[in-house]
Amino acid sequence: RSEPTSARASSLLRDVLVAVAALGFFLVAVPAAAQETYDVRGVVADLAGEGVDGAMIVALALPDSMLTKFALTNGNGSFTLSRVPVGEYLLQITMLGHQTIRRPFSITSADVDAGTISLQVLAVEMEELVVSVDHVPFVNRRDTLDYNALAFVTRPNATVE
Repeated sequence: RSEPTSARASSLLRDVLVAVAALGFFLVAVPAAAQETYDVRGVVADLAGEGVDGAMIVALALPDSMLTKFALTNGNGSFTLSRVPVGEYLLQITMLGHQTIRRPFSITSADVDAGTISLQVLAVEMEELVVSVDHVPFVNRRDTLDYNALAFVTRPNATVE
């Protein structure tokens, strides 16, 4: 009778050791994987040195230019791309009315400081400017829809019901 109990005990001990080993591997592997991402920080400014609010910052993975992370600059022009994986990237900065900037960068083993990036305003010359108005057919005001009668074409002398 002691042999079957001994066999069960050794089987149970083996199962416990396998579970502990698996748990140990998991606890070591997860932090190691978490350490493979870093932050990219910087400031986008105009030529006068003022921070640009609302510029789009994009990290494109090289060589295929696949979108990895994106952010918008805040009121003082600062941005942070959080948890970017280790690799080679293209930093792209775009803002309506400004020149698009593209800069290659690498993430190896530390956070990246992109520094201050200056955007240049694009000069656009126009011969003529035409202003037109589109009528919005309706506006949603929480619990009410306001209809704009000018947005709907009606026949002369038409009646509304």
